[in-house]
Amino acid sequence: MSAQFAWGLLCIVLSALLFGFMPFLSLVAYSGGSTPLTVACSRFFFGLFFAAALAALQGHKFALRRRQYVQVFYLSLAYALTPLMLYSSYALIDSGLATTLHFIYPLAVIALMALLFHTRVSKKQLFCAALALCGIAALYEPSAAASQGFGMFLAAGSGVVYAFYVIALRRFDLREVPVFVTTFWLCVMAAAELLVLAILSGELALNLTPEAYLAELALALFVTVLAIALFQRGVFCCGEIYATLLSTLEPVTAVVVGLAVLSETLGLTQLVGIILILLSAVLLTVPHRHHRERAHP
Repeated sequence: MSAQFAWGLLCIVLSALLFGFMPFLSLVAYSGGSTPLTVACSRFFFGLFFAAALAALQGHKFALRRRQYVQVFYLSLAYALTPLMLYSSYALIDSGLATTLHFIYPLAVIALMALLFHTRVSKKQLFCAALALCGIAALYEPSAAASQGFGMFLAAGSGVVYAFYVIALRRFDLREVPVFVTTFWLCVMAAAELLVLAILSGELALNLTPEAYLAELALALFVTVLAIALFQRGVFCCGEIYATLLSTLEPVTAVVVGLAVLSETLGLTQLVGIILILLSAVLLTVPHRHHRERAHP
């Protein structure tokens, strides 16, 4: 194993661990008087300053072409809606369960590509989709409160919205734009969109405890900026296949933190459901043998 490949694996693991603490930090902010809209808005507001500082330190220019501003605006809509839906689900269902349901986004990407662009769906992809659906069915309890069902809908919906983001990102001409510059403009637009929504809905909370503000700052620095940068570096060093496989540590981390820190509970049926969803994500990204041999450095 080369040093570059090992460094890429470490970057992906660190990124997944940082993302896995997102539910905990959000709930800390809620306990200090914040709301899902405020947490999502502040994450991008504080994040834009961190992203701007890192882009400036690397000597990058912030200007984009006119077409790229339009593309970033469209991306920012999904970029803002994804955490808003996910953070809202944290108040209704366990954080580990919510993060796992969000992780159906690889399957959502396949489904949307098939529906919108008529891409071919393989037998393995259909099998993985069936596994994920079985996992979701295992997670749902018919006797539970209606709020749980709505929380699951929000968490899974955040994965679908994120799938739209992934598909659009691949099709827009932003590849040559430095990651911190793209992150900066995404944060600017997403923060503005969420701020308007928070003001109009009366959900903007500013009278927070110091712990809540620290949690929101941590979300901005560690999740919005560092985790995304580490993930991108990991993709460059070890490839998207290994990056996607190791990113399944994110919901695992969220489940462990929920059990250890937040005193959440996990029944046998829920455990089976989580395993099925994670297994579907892992199998989905495992290539055929000849692809795997070419992917390894």
